[in-house]
Amino acid sequence: MDLISSALGFEWVGWRGVLIFLSVFLVLSDILRNRTPKTFPPGPRELPFIGHLHLVHPARIHLQLAEFAEKYGKIFNLHLFGQRTVIINGYKLVKEALVQQGDSFVDRPSIPLFEDLFGNRGIVAANGQPWKEQRRFALHTLRNFGLGKRSLELYIQEECQYLSESFTDQQGKPFDAHPLINNAVSNIICCLVFGNRYEYSDKQFQTILWQLNESVALQESMWTQLYNAVPWLMRRLPGPHQSIFTLTYKIYDFINVRIKEHKENLDPSSPRDYIDAFLIEMAEKKDQDSSFDLSNLRACTADLFFAGVETTATSLRWGLLYMIYYPDIQEKVQAEIDAVIGSSRHPSMADKEKMPYTNAVIHEIQRMADIAPLNLLHMTTKDITLDKYTIPKGTLILPSLHSILHDESIWETPQSFNPQHFLNHNNTFRKREAFLPFSAGKRVCPGELLARMELFLFFTSLLQRFSFLAPAGEQPTLEYNMGGLRYPKPYRLCASAIFTMIFQSIFECMALSSWLLLGFVLLIIIGAIRDRRPQNFPPGPWAVPFLGNVFTGVDFKTMEKFAEKYGPVFSLRRGSDWIVFVAGYKMVKEALVTQLDSFVDRPIVPLFHVINKGIGISLSSGYLWKKQRKFANTHLHYFGEGQKSLEKYIEVESRYLCDAFSEEQGRPFNPHYTLTNAVSNIISSVVFGHRFEYCDGTFRKVLEWDNDAVLLAGTARAQLYDVWPGLFKYLPGPHQTVHSNYYQILDFLTVEIEKHLEDWNPDEPRDFIDAYLAEMEKKKEDPKAGFNKETLLVCTLDLIEAGTETASTTLRWALIFMINFPEIQEKVQAEIDTVVGQSRLPTLADRPNLPYTDAVIHEIQRMGNIVPMGFPKMASKDTTLGGYFIPKDTAINTLLSTVLFDNNEWETPDVFNPEHFLDSEGKFQRRHAFFPFSAGKRVCLGEHLAKKELFLFFASLLQRFTISPVPGQMPSMEGVMGFTHSPATFRMLAVPR
Repeated sequence: MDLISSALGFEWVGWRGVLIFLSVFLVLSDILRNRTPKTFPPGPRELPFIGHLHLVHPARIHLQLAEFAEKYGKIFNLHLFGQRTVIINGYKLVKEALVQQGDSFVDRPSIPLFEDLFGNRGIVAANGQPWKEQRRFALHTLRNFGLGKRSLELYIQEECQYLSESFTDQQGKPFDAHPLINNAVSNIICCLVFGNRYEYSDKQFQTILWQLNESVALQESMWTQLYNAVPWLMRRLPGPHQSIFTLTYKIYDFINVRIKEHKENLDPSSPRDYIDAFLIEMAEKKDQDSSFDLSNLRACTADLFFAGVETTATSLRWGLLYMIYYPDIQEKVQAEIDAVIGSSRHPSMADKEKMPYTNAVIHEIQRMADIAPLNLLHMTTKDITLDKYTIPKGTLILPSLHSILHDESIWETPQSFNPQHFLNHNNTFRKREAFLPFSAGKRVCPGELLARMELFLFFTSLLQRFSFLAPAGEQPTLEYNMGGLRYPKPYRLCASAIFTMIFQSIFECMALSSWLLLGFVLLIIIGAIRDRRPQNFPPGPWAVPFLGNVFTGVDFKTMEKFAEKYGPVFSLRRGSDWIVFVAGYKMVKEALVTQLDSFVDRPIVPLFHVINKGIGISLSSGYLWKKQRKFANTHLHYFGEGQKSLEKYIEVESRYLCDAFSEEQGRPFNPHYTLTNAVSNIISSVVFGHRFEYCDGTFRKVLEWDNDAVLLAGTARAQLYDVWPGLFKYLPGPHQTVHSNYYQILDFLTVEIEKHLEDWNPDEPRDFIDAYLAEMEKKKEDPKAGFNKETLLVCTLDLIEAGTETASTTLRWALIFMINFPEIQEKVQAEIDTVVGQSRLPTLADRPNLPYTDAVIHEIQRMGNIVPMGFPKMASKDTTLGGYFIPKDTAINTLLSTVLFDNNEWETPDVFNPEHFLDSEGKFQRRHAFFPFSAGKRVCLGEHLAKKELFLFFASLLQRFTISPVPGQMPSMEGVMGFTHSPATFRMLAVPR
């Protein structure tokens, strides 16, 4: 060294001088590197290299930031995370930064710890095109797999049941709810990402959740701050910061195993979850410059897993802790749950609007829990001005959520747990613009919708079943631990079943035999009072106490026998509810036409209410129904129904149908789903704007789900659901299949609606969905009309199902009747040959010239009798029918079968006789007792469409083919009773003519 100093001429400089020189040089370099504009936000004096680390206490950093804000203003700077950081406080300034100037603050900074862990991968920490690509893909994919839909709500409700059962297993003894809550919440995101849930007893998964919790808890330690300040040094030193890497890599190993499993059994035509969808996208963009690769899949999966577990689980743990601390608030929540939901069913998202106090408490839990007080870091994308300060491009930004959720200028009592923050003076729920627990702007938490659903359903389910208490001698503290999130300190609780608490003391005072006797007597008295038949109410068979006539088959043949015995207006009791049945043409007409305004509403049918929720067209009532039906009528007509364009659709589809029959080459086949697909393509063209190929496996599955649901809905076991929905929803049976099928159909329809949203032009509506989306914009000021996405989904289901099931079932009956009555088939074909010939397809213009064919089609509808029980209706006011008093809200069933087979109206009601619709001169005659589509204000919305379809499809098929039985297999004319009356499965021959 002396030689070097001598050679350079620095012999006079000693080691002390060199050290001084280097120190001064490094200090000046640090000062120059961290220079800021004159108008940069102020802040406390910092030290070289470590910045403000000496001032920061990680356990209370959010409180320190509030103290600094009082001293330096709402915008100030600190040297943290190894870089100059601007802290923004207060609702107005944070909103201006993240929302009004959102594009200027949209990036994430490069933080050494996270850069080493993730790089520019994933969703949370990525920037630029990779971030946009992955965030858009994640949101779209998670929506496809249930996010924001009823299907995901079912997952959460099922998990609520598992969680409640685990709490029950604790038998009211003290326990730590942390691992159970973590497992329950994680199972929801696991269903979306991995395609399955994990048992609470799964030790491997419990270890993963512990590793996740530990890695997040370590992220705000002083060691982590040192790592970000001097990463080149800390990478080489041992310490707790190294544990973050170890734990994260173990979680990565778990994710890698799941990805490998998905790759081994991937079916690109049927993705099961997020990982499947990502792998498919990877394959499609293999040769493109995109962010879809395995390392990004792992990072994105980790992001979704981290975000989907810790935040919601931590909020729920705070929620139970606050309920222990404030038992009076817990009691009020439980009182509201009892009043709105009761104890016989699970809470649902539909209950949320009716539960303002519970909703307010959940929001106040989120505000006070303040689980992400520091928010996630942002970075300026350009030089910007905020308030009076200049902030250069590339500056770290920390928008303090703590300062918003405790802003004294916004919240009346910011430091107190006060649900009144979210209630109006009349105790309705009050939205607060400063409620930003999920942040705001383009970087708002992508799982916000999921978290809101989980918090409401888990919280209400737990408080519905349990009262939460502190163990004797243990008072949990509201103090916290600060990590990546703000956690409650570990605590134990006692979860006491509500009914156990109420009855335990009573049971201790009475012997069991006394209780049984008293209970039996009370039940008899209550049943006798509750179930007595109202005065001058329609007569009917004797009903079993409490059960009613549940053992009586509700099928049209049994109802016809009751009508003969008790008269055209009679009643049955299902459980505790009375149902009035109306039979015969005169009395049905009296109800549906003469007194149409008295019977225009729909009752709640529990089996279907789970799906339609009282909205849509078919099963809605009141103002909403009027608006939805009027809109549907108008736009179905506009997009073809009643116009020449729709006839062309049917003519084209008739060609496809005939071609499909021709491909069978006269061999035996089942025409069921070919007919159903053809008929469904007509309403699909109107609603979706396109048809589906007969070989489309996905659409075929939708048709099968619908057919099975319609058949099962009419079974006795499924109808028991309507009597005791609170009990049967927990039991296996056909009702579960009905609901499952409809949820899968709704998911299919949701995809169609999402496709429309992607390329919708409000100025050029292509179909019903486009028109509805435009109407949603127009009717925002009229929420009672129900024009929203949820109602659109149910309306679409109503139209597709009604436009498919009835006409296709009638056509199947038509083929059976033609097989069983070949002489009638020959007469139809002779008339078609005479009027239409073989050189062109039949048209609607031919119908007046084909009276016999028209009569046969009408007789098929009469004898097919596909909706024998009619759709249920409800008395909209107190009224009289047939001399009997019908109270308001009584359910009414008009027996259409008794109209179509009325001895007083039809010459040979039980015989297939087209002469019923022909006069003495062989001309077609209308019959006033022909009610296959019902009558009055609730007449089938698609009646005109069905009539066109039946005529054109039927005439086209008989023009091209002779329908014959398979030798030895004559189709039965008995039929199968589901929600509709449909033919039994049959095969036939379609012999070209």
